[in-house]
Amino acid sequence: MATEVVQRTERMTLSAHMLSRARRGVLDMLHTHELCLHALSEPDVHALRLAARHLQPLLQVLHVELPKDRMLAKAIDQVRAVLHHTSALREHQVYRLAVLGLQASAPLRNMLERAAVRKERSAAERLHKQLRKFDRERLVRLAARVWPRTSPAADRRALQRAVMQRRSHMHQRIAALSAEDPNALHKARVAVKRYRYMVETFAPYLPDMKSAQRTALKRHQAQLGRWHDERIMADRLLSEADQLPPAQRRACLELATDKATWCAQEQERLCASLRRVFHPAS
Repeated sequence: MATEVVQRTERMTLSAHMLSRARRGVLDMLHTHELCLHALSEPDVHALRLAARHLQPLLQVLHVELPKDRMLAKAIDQVRAVLHHTSALREHQVYRLAVLGLQASAPLRNMLERAAVRKERSAAERLHKQLRKFDRERLVRLAARVWPRTSPAADRRALQRAVMQRRSHMHQRIAALSAEDPNALHKARVAVKRYRYMVETFAPYLPDMKSAQRTALKRHQAQLGRWHDERIMADRLLSEADQLPPAQRRACLELATDKATWCAQEQERLCASLRRVFHPAS
């Protein structure tokens, strides 16, 4: 009898966890979206993307449980669109901040910064127009809605299926890795990130997910993030070099080459590490 009471409490907690976190996540997205409409600063854009990342797994589990719910399906599409539209400006902002820390001469750094600011402003103007089309009322209705009743068993099945979907997707991306294909590693990076957000969001309800596994996900996400940022930097430096005077062009090309070399070596190491740690057969 005592065991039954504990299990019932845990099941009710999972349902309450999903709904309360989803409502909170919607409100976080609405708040950060409002901030971005006023000023597309790097912290605000980052906060909006984080809110979207945290909301995604909650909506996914709910949608697995309520697959015919059109409101959920449209909300998922809207969150995905926010991440898609904000990615370009986010990369411009990360690049500009990285330029400020470059070990380079002041003239080169200043030229690169001016070019980065121009491109960032252009990307911000495009994003602002896209964010103005964001349907805030749809998310408000989602946060305020009365949800259909679901059984504790259905809650658990939905969570298990959603986790399995993201794990399977991550395994597919890792299986497709190639040390010569940076785009394949980028796709694996996104899949690792999405899987990590899922298991972190529902960690108390995933007893089979050991803390060592979550630690490995966090470590690889950080390493993949650094590789991604350095790769963007290398590509941008290479493209900017052609626009620079000869005195700065060579130094810029040397920086780009150093970073590209590091990225190639890191890519090979990351591909091997991801296969070893997260391969489906392991």
